[in-house]
Amino acid sequence: MNLKNLSVAAAVLALAGLTGASTANAVPGTVSGDGGNRIGSLRANGDAYVKEGGLSATWVHEYEHTIRIALSGKRIGVLKGDGDARVKEGGLSATWVLEASNVTELALS
Repeated sequence: MNLKNLSVAAAVLALAGLTGASTANAVPGTVSGDGGNRIGSLRANGDAYVKEGGLSATWVHEYEHTIRIALSGKRIGVLKGDGDARVKEGGLSATWVLEASNVTELALS
């Protein structure tokens, strides 16, 4: 097996592992960058959850009526179904700040 095929096989296995690890009623989430240790999940009912620490950490409910979640370092952002973009920085229980309304896309850096 050459290096290109090995890389493709590794990527497929990694994606398969992520798919198999998702919980019932969950859609793909996001993993925080910049050395962060958070994983976010957007559930089919619009509830956004984040967990911090090890893979067996407890999921924390962050927001409802969410259509997108984004994580970056210590920031968590959600885009709500009504177009409100909210972001918080710090711990999982930090205060949400309304960044903008009438939003169609959300990205954090």
